[in-house]
Amino acid sequence: MKKVIILSLLSLAVCFSFTSCNDTATDDGTTTTTADKKGDKNKGSSAAQNGNGYVIKGHASNLNENSQLLLQLVDLKRNLTVIDTALVQGDGTYEMTGTIPERSIVSLRYPNARNTIYLVVENGSTIKLDFDPQDINNYTVEGDSENMQLRQFISNLQNKVYRSEKDIMNYADTVTSPFVGYIATNSLKISDQNFDIFEKQVMRMKKQMPNSKLTAAYEQYIGGKSGLKKTKTGAEAPDINLNDPDGKSLPLSSLKGKVVLLDFWASWCGPCRRENPTVVKAYDKYKSKGFEVYSVSLDKTKDKWLKAIKQDNLKWDAHVSDLKGWRSSAAALYGVTSIPQTFLLDTEGKIVAKNLRGSALERKLEELLGS
Repeated sequence: MKKVIILSLLSLAVCFSFTSCNDTATDDGTTTTTADKKGDKNKGSSAAQNGNGYVIKGHASNLNENSQLLLQLVDLKRNLTVIDTALVQGDGTYEMTGTIPERSIVSLRYPNARNTIYLVVENGSTIKLDFDPQDINNYTVEGDSENMQLRQFISNLQNKVYRSEKDIMNYADTVTSPFVGYIATNSLKISDQNFDIFEKQVMRMKKQMPNSKLTAAYEQYIGGKSGLKKTKTGAEAPDINLNDPDGKSLPLSSLKGKVVLLDFWASWCGPCRRENPTVVKAYDKYKSKGFEVYSVSLDKTKDKWLKAIKQDNLKWDAHVSDLKGWRSSAAALYGVTSIPQTFLLDTEGKIVAKNLRGSALERKLEELLGS
């Protein structure tokens, strides 16, 4: 749990349970590059001394002398760009000085680290940070109210002060720092039930930090999730109109009047393929009572799509795809960023349940159609 807490601000990137991974990622899922700093160190030190740059200093316990610390800029895509380094002195002290283009979220990483410490840094700030790699969750930070708010939020999570998602949402809505509000919001998994708090965070960032690159990227990211608003439980399912394997248009709305499982899957998705036998079993049991499956494939290759349909004995007729993978118009419409993902529609075309697996699907179908 504690690792999740420390890394919670990256949950946007979080990839939120994505089924695909970045093949250039490091062990903790981030991608690291190094900024070109040639000739910048002295300039950064001078700027910091003049109050025009940042200073991060403190004590690192239980690290060998000359252990290297890395300061990395964090972006929305979980990329980490090294912007500064420092060596731990014999007495455990260290200091980093430099300049940064804008107020940003950064991570302080130490040798062989699985966890990192996140800070909010801007030019003109002086931050005192003491930590022990053997007890990283108990680091202390001084000198900056924004980072003290961030430290308090993490401490509250660790000590289970927040009893529910609503408590975190309330905190994100009231904390003074827009960066800490952003981090708190993104410790939650985005869904149709809490989407409004993410939209509110975007509006707050646009108001308080309108020229920030993070604000622009976050606005674009949340905008791309707007399909979640359209697919709340109880909402009328947005229509999909894609081609079947024969190239004929087959709209989702053509199945209105039946109970329909809208199933997003792909031939390359292992969890999808493992769930297919459950769907086939449900189809066999309830098709005579008005149950249908509308399968939307996120494949890019038609042959692989059709081969998987045959191999898994997906015997229903409603198979569609635009063969655009994650760029599928249907996936965008429904805010699908991970698969398998399903939506169960009633006879009126309204969404009555999501992501039912195994026996949960059969129980819901029995509720709707009888045993």
